[in-house]
Amino acid sequence: MECKRFDVIVLGAGPAGFAAAVGAAQQGKSVLLIDQNSGPGGVGVFSGCPVFSGIDELNGNSHNNVVAELINELTELQAAKIVGSTLTSTETAVQLAMTRILKKHAVEMLFYATLYDVETQEKKIKSVQVFCAGTKMKFTANIFVDASGDA
Repeated sequence: MECKRFDVIVLGAGPAGFAAAVGAAQQGKSVLLIDQNSGPGGVGVFSGCPVFSGIDELNGNSHNNVVAELINELTELQAAKIVGSTLTSTETAVQLAMTRILKKHAVEMLFYATLYDVETQEKKIKSVQVFCAGTKMKFTANIFVDASGDA
């Protein structure tokens, strides 16, 4: 089984995993984002809840870099609306905006992937193995982020 190495591997492509992957890439790290779904977005996309609380304006300058990029991308797609202090959009627009941002930052993405094994050494994760498209794959990294929601 071939093993590919990254600086950072993020498991889970919902809002938290998306932000972790983009943030690491902005720091010049090589990043792999893995999710069991068909793309990024998590609950916002795959459970019909494309809303982000705590965002009360579409001025990206008022937010951190990752949130600002998402707001700007959704605004460019004409798919962002503020209701109270919540940004609302559509599932499709959120997934498209996140995918564009991830590609812009050269984050490698692996979707439809199921984590099936973790190799540890001295209580530290050394590698993860996933099953995707009928193939077993192994990845190593210095840093692993569990943003799967499954803990």
